[in-house]
Amino acid sequence: MNALTPDDLQVITAAAQSYFSRLTRKAATVSAAYPGERSALPEFDYTGLIQVSGSHRGCVYFTAPKLMMRYLLLSAGETLQGDDIYMGAAGEIANTIAGNARKHFGEKMEISVPATLKGAALESLSKSGVLQILRQQPMVISIQWQALAAALVVDLESAAA
Repeated sequence: MNALTPDDLQVITAAAQSYFSRLTRKAATVSAAYPGERSALPEFDYTGLIQVSGSHRGCVYFTAPKLMMRYLLLSAGETLQGDDIYMGAAGEIANTIAGNARKHFGEKMEISVPATLKGAALESLSKSGVLQILRQQPMVISIQWQALAAALVVDLESAAA
């Protein structure tokens, strides 16, 4: 198994920046990826998770507070009716970022439909078994948009020997 290169991480970081710029016309500040501790990964109110298989294995998840999701949805002209729309948006963001990564890594990288979680995402991920497949230090990318913080957690590795 091969870890992601700095170029690979840059593609994912650029995808996150592009998403915010396209949707809101206001750039997000995205930090360089840093290794996070599996037991203390960022989690906010809403999380969208994509599992990856094929040429790469692992997962990508986007997690954001309700206030950020609210502003993003309003920027997109959505009406806000219930938690489902926030969860759906978190899943869409994760899916878009993973889809852009797939363009870089190739069609043999398969991405799942988004799983969405509300609240204690890490507890839900642990119960579902997803947390057990994460390496000890997945990469964390902090996202600042307006005065709000979110995170993108990337745990991918090449299946090539």
